[in-house]
Amino acid sequence: MNLTRRRFLRAGSMMGLAAIVRGAYAPLAFGQSKQQLGTGIGTVVPKQVLTDPLYNLTSAMFRENLNTKFAFSLGGVKLCYLGLIQVDDLNPPEVRTPLMNGRECFSLVFQGPRNLPLRSDMYTIEQSKMGKFQLTIVPGKTNDPSGLHYEAVINRLLP
Repeated sequence: MNLTRRRFLRAGSMMGLAAIVRGAYAPLAFGQSKQQLGTGIGTVVPKQVLTDPLYNLTSAMFRENLNTKFAFSLGGVKLCYLGLIQVDDLNPPEVRTPLMNGRECFSLVFQGPRNLPLRSDMYTIEQSKMGKFQLTIVPGKTNDPSGLHYEAVINRLLP
């Protein structure tokens, strides 16, 4: 390609102009507003999130229910029961204090029967102490002779 100084300067100017326009109008284009909730970082948390049952479930609550059964349903049809076998803290070591800085990141590992493999999807989950909530799970380790594993990752900043 024959790149002249004039083309180079024109391309650089257009990129600079695009960056200015993007910076000024990007929040409008992506439906964001300048209002803040709680800590003053990020964008407004939609009210639907605050009323979602999963919003109030912490890693400590899941740890209290280790080795218990959770009913998994999809489209109103109860599929199976999976046991919660592991809760892993995924926060970096410097923020491993519970809910430090409003951060919480953890994974849940469920184990289920080998004869009914579940696909990656959002399931309605029900448990006697924790109630009913929705969670996306993905298939995990399959070579465990005691059953198939599924994992869900919860990563959130709390206001």
